[in-house]
Amino acid sequence: PTFSRLFARAAHRDGNSGAFGATDWQKVEGIWSTMHWLYRWCMLASLLLVVPVGTLALWKAMGQLDHPAQGWMAWGIVALTAPLMFPALAYSSYMQGLNEIPLLRRWEAFTAIGSITSNFLVLFLNGGLVALVASTQVWSVFALWRNRQLCRKAFDGRAKRFMSARLIPDVWKDAWPAAWRSGVGVLATGGFTQASGFMYSMFGKPEAVAAYLIALRYASAISQFSQAPFYSKLPRLARLQAMGNISEMLALAQRGMRLSHYTFAVGFIVVGYLLPWMLRGTGSHVSFASPELWWCLAAALLLERFGAMYLYLYSTTNRIVWHITNGVSGVLMFVYSFFLIKHIGVYAFPVSMFLGYASFFVWYSVYLSTREFNISFWKFEMRCAGLPLGLLIVAAFIQEVFVVR
Repeated sequence: PTFSRLFARAAHRDGNSGAFGATDWQKVEGIWSTMHWLYRWCMLASLLLVVPVGTLALWKAMGQLDHPAQGWMAWGIVALTAPLMFPALAYSSYMQGLNEIPLLRRWEAFTAIGSITSNFLVLFLNGGLVALVASTQVWSVFALWRNRQLCRKAFDGRAKRFMSARLIPDVWKDAWPAAWRSGVGVLATGGFTQASGFMYSMFGKPEAVAAYLIALRYASAISQFSQAPFYSKLPRLARLQAMGNISEMLALAQRGMRLSHYTFAVGFIVVGYLLPWMLRGTGSHVSFASPELWWCLAAALLLERFGAMYLYLYSTTNRIVWHITNGVSGVLMFVYSFFLIKHIGVYAFPVSMFLGYASFFVWYSVYLSTREFNISFWKFEMRCAGLPLGLLIVAAFIQEVFVVR
C-alpha cells in the first residue's frame, strides 16, 4: 500500500475524468527503482528465513504423515516459490498506483479461476499432496510473469526503460515512515492469523489441523479477493482527499465498501455451502471445517475487513497508525487465545480474532475516519454493510438448522 500511494501521488490526474495530466515520470522511476531494490532484499530474506524456520516448524507434522517424503517435496515447492510474491507485489503496486486497476483485476480473476479449476481437477483425479501443492504454486509463478508483462506493456512500455533496482535516498525517506507502521500493524494481526495453524498443529489431530488450514486458506483468499472493489479506488480516494473534494471521496468510498461487503458475503456463502459437498464428491480424504468454525472465521474476518476499510480511508491523509491499531489488536488476540484455547480448542483462534478486532481495531478505526471526515456512521453504514451482514447471518442460520451434513 505504501508504494501504491507513492505512485498515485506522482501521477497527477484530473480528479473527475481520471485522465493523465502531468505525471512526474522521473519520480515514478525513482519509486520503481527503490521498490524493486527493497523487494529483492525481502525476497532473499524470506527465503533465508522460510527454509530453516519453516522446516523446523514442520518437522513433527511431517513425521505424522503416511508418506513423509511427499510432504517434504510439497514443502520444497512452497519454500522455493513463495518468495516470488515480493516481485509480483512490486509490479502490482506500480499498476495499482498508476490506476491501471481494472486491467490488473481482470487478469487476477482469470488467474484465480485457473487456480481453482486446476486444484479441483487434481482432487478429482486423486493427484495427491505434491500435485495439489504444485498446482497451487505454479499459478503463483504465473502471477509474477503476468504482472511483469502487464507493467512492461503499460504506458507505452515505460517500465522497460526505467533504471535498474537501486536505493534512491529521497524516495526511501518518503516511504519508510509509512512503510514500517503499516508493516508492523499487518504483522501483528496477520501474524496471529497465520500462526494459528502452527499453534493448532501442536495439539490437534492431523486430520483436524488439515481441515482448519484448508478453511483458513479459503477464508483468507475470500477476504483478500473482497478487498479489490474498495482497494482499487484508493489512488483516486487519495487524490480526492488531497483536492479537498471530501463529499465525492466519501460517495466513492461508500460504493467501494458496499461492493466489498457483498463480495465477502457471497464468497463465504458459496464456499461454505459448496466446498464440503465438492470435497465429498471428489472422494477426497480431507474433510472441511465444521460449519460453526467456518462462520466463526467469517465473523472474525468480516470485522477485519470492516475496520481496515475505515483505516485505509483515514490513511488517505497520509497519517499512518497501523502500528497502533493492529499492534494493540494483535497483542489482544494472543492474550485471548491463551485463556480460551484450553476451553474451546480450535474455536479459540477465530473467537480471539473476533474479540481482538472488536476490542480496539474496529472502533478506533471507525472513530478516526468519522471524526476526520465528519461521517454520520449509522447513516453511512446502512447503505454499506447492512444487507451483506444480513445475508451472512441468514446463510449461517439456514446451514446450521436445515442443511443435512
